[in-house]
Formats: sequence, structure tokens, C-alpha cells
Amino acid sequence: FFHQEVATPEYSGPFSDDSDTLLLLHLENNVTDDNSTARTAYDQSTQGSFAFSSGVVKFGSYSLGGGGIPGGWQDNVNPSTWADFDTADFTIEFWARFDASANTDQLQVGAAATGDWQVFIGFDSGFTAFGRTNIAWDVSTTTSYSADTWYHFAFVRQGANLWIWRDGSQLARTTNNAAKDFAMSYFRANFGGNAAASDYVYVDEFRISDIARYTVPFIIN
Repeated sequence: FFHQEVATPEYSGPFSDDSDTLLLLHLENNVTDDNSTARTAYDQSTQGSFAFSSGVVKFGSYSLGGGGIPGGWQDNVNPSTWADFDTADFTIEFWARFDASANTDQLQVGAAATGDWQVFIGFDSGFTAFGRTNIAWDVSTTTSYSADTWYHFAFVRQGANLWIWRDGSQLARTTNNAAKDFAMSYFRANFGGNAAASDYVYVDEFRISDIARYTVPFIIN
């Protein structure tokens, strides 16, 4: 008899703020950090082709949609805490969905600099990856995604272990203890589709934590 350990639900609604949260964006018609734990306010700004949507939401009243790449948001400050990710544990998580395929639907979080951490999701191709940019992805997989469906994604590092989670299930895992970071002039989330065809990628709720929140399969309510 095999017993699979499953973590308890982390939440049943929007992401919560706690002492391990470095950045929390509810994307409620703005890109303001919810700094209820007295974090330094980050200088967030939207970029590219984007629109706050009140008709396509996961939680609350709005989500942020990107049509055309880049769309989304960026942080114009280089928070020193993110630069420490070269050796530290962390979790990047968010909800995302895409419109009917136009072969350009993708989401990218992180830098374009060689060797820095980056997250990539190609909704049309199914290619999903996590690791070093412009060198080689440390961990990647190809899966399928359905249009007009909200997915929870979590990209986790704990020590030398790297995970990609979707809706609480492990998509891929590997080990790599190479030092990388987010040291850059800005931290950016690019996402979008074909703006001319009104083909958008939407993100709702975005959280970065300084702990590995998910290391076993878990339940999303």
C-alpha cells in the first residue's frame, strides 16, 4: 500500500499576506503591493498592451490581461531581497488563463539576462519551464492547456530542488544547486497573446515568498 502525502490547502480564496511574503499583488485594478506586513512599497507600473478586466476574474473584481507581448507589469526598483535568491528558497505563484489560441499566448516572469531566474509558460505549445535564462532551462516539461481555464502555477526552490506545480500537481522536478538570482534593474512579468485578435493572457493574484511553500502535492480550493 502506497500513501501519497498531500499538503493541506494553502487558501480557499485570494493569496494571504504573511511574514514570508515578499510581494503580493491582488491586481484589483492596480499593480499595488499589499504591504500589510510593512514591506517597502515597490514602484510597480503596467507596461505594453494591457487591460484590467472586470469580466475575466478568478478572485475579487479584476484581473490583469496582456494582449500583445510585452504586456503586464514591471517593478522599476531592484529589491535587494530578490537578489538573495541565488542560494535561498523561494516560491513564485499566480493564477493564469488564456483566450482562444492564436499561437502567441505566453507568460514570462523574470529577467532576460543570461543566468538569472526565469519562469516561462507557452500556453499554445504547452512548453513550461523554470531556471536559467538564455542558457538552459533547469527544469521543463510539455503539457496541454485549455483556453478559458484558470490554472494555479507555483515555481518552487528548496535547496537544490526545483519544482513546477500546476493546480497542486507536480508537472516537473529536478535538482540543481547552481547560484542564480533576480539581480536586475527591474523585475518584470510579460504576458500576452495577439492583441489584434483580442487574444489575451490573464493573471490574477501574484505572490513571491521567501520560503518553499509547496514541496508535496497540495489542494487548491
